[in-house]
Amino acid sequence: MPKSILLRLFLPLAVGTALAACAGRPEPPGPPGEGFERHLEGAYRPPARLPVRGWDAEWQVAGQAVEVSWLAPEQAKGAPLILYLPGLGEGSRAGVQWRRAWAEAGYAVLSVQPQSYGRAVYSRPEAQAGVFRSLAQRSFADQALAARIAVLEQVLAELRSRAQAGEPSLAGVDWQTLAVAGFDLGAQTAAALAGERSAGAAAPVGWRPKAAILLSPYVAEESEDGRFGRIGTPLLAVTGPRDEDPFGWVEPPSRRQRLWQGLQASGSYQLLAAEASHRLLSGSFEAMPGPGAGREGGRPAGGRPEVGGGPGGGGGPGAGGPAGGGGEKGGRGGRPGGKGGGPGGGGRLGHGQGMEERADPRQMASLLSLSLAFLDARVRAAAPARLWLEQDAAHWLEATGRLERKP
Repeated sequence: MPKSILLRLFLPLAVGTALAACAGRPEPPGPPGEGFERHLEGAYRPPARLPVRGWDAEWQVAGQAVEVSWLAPEQAKGAPLILYLPGLGEGSRAGVQWRRAWAEAGYAVLSVQPQSYGRAVYSRPEAQAGVFRSLAQRSFADQALAARIAVLEQVLAELRSRAQAGEPSLAGVDWQTLAVAGFDLGAQTAAALAGERSAGAAAPVGWRPKAAILLSPYVAEESEDGRFGRIGTPLLAVTGPRDEDPFGWVEPPSRRQRLWQGLQASGSYQLLAAEASHRLLSGSFEAMPGPGAGREGGRPAGGRPEVGGGPGGGGGPGAGGPAGGGGEKGGRGGRPGGKGGGPGGGGRLGHGQGMEERADPRQMASLLSLSLAFLDARVRAAAPARLWLEQDAAHWLEATGRLERKP
């Protein structure tokens, strides 16, 4: 990219070294468990499954390292943008099961995670001592939330600027049609972007999401239900009795349902998934990892890197394998990176701890189909998706959970 373009920044953003920048079509991960397809009978399916490509990079934003991951259809045309926000202890490559499914359905998906909230949390003294509550308390504080929103605004402004300058990997994206999705810590940020905030707090600037997906919604112990009534964006909330916070910050899991109780936004849904663990909701692991999965460093192979790209190795935060960040594989680009600490990456505690847990294909089918139907209905106003949600979804989901709706 010409130097003049790099210097013409809408906000003070500097491009750092790439984690594992890769151009080309990523290979899809393996199916989430044996018999996955048979569980999709009667499910909502998008009109087409498109080939996708993406890149991963590390940027410097307001003096801090931020991981940025991009997935989009190879031939995007008017693709709505989904902002995906990972959980505490995850890199930007987390949630690959959800992000890839959405990209294959025709959405551009931008995942953003400041490194200080990623695997770096497991290097902090209290984490090393096994004390996680104070770490979680600081991460979920209002001041930290406001800082993450400011980072998102800068990253999005920079990408829009690059798209206007003709960056090929960003072509064909509808930057005015936005949805937000988040898991765990990211669900807190996504809810704030959808309008959830304490009385008197200022709303985020310039965010007009048409839909929000909250995977493991965040509800503070002292939260008043009235703040959830300020959410004006239709949302899909997913939780359940097994949605146990590994940081011990949201206990019991049923507390997460208080968001739904206070929510007033019409056209919203809540799925109470009977057997979905906190790790499964993260979407950050492949169901059937093979021997040695997640142990190779990312290796860009030829071809010009995409935005933020450059020569350099992959390891480090955000380069996790199937059990961690769910690194995107590139047909001509990087391979999944090293283990890494933290959730699912060999840390002492986390969303993906224990390679022995494998995704329940029924739960995966439920979440994938429901999220795609919700996005198509709310973002694209697709009549088939809306009809499936209103007429068939609750009955189809009975085997895995209970679907509730705000009329």
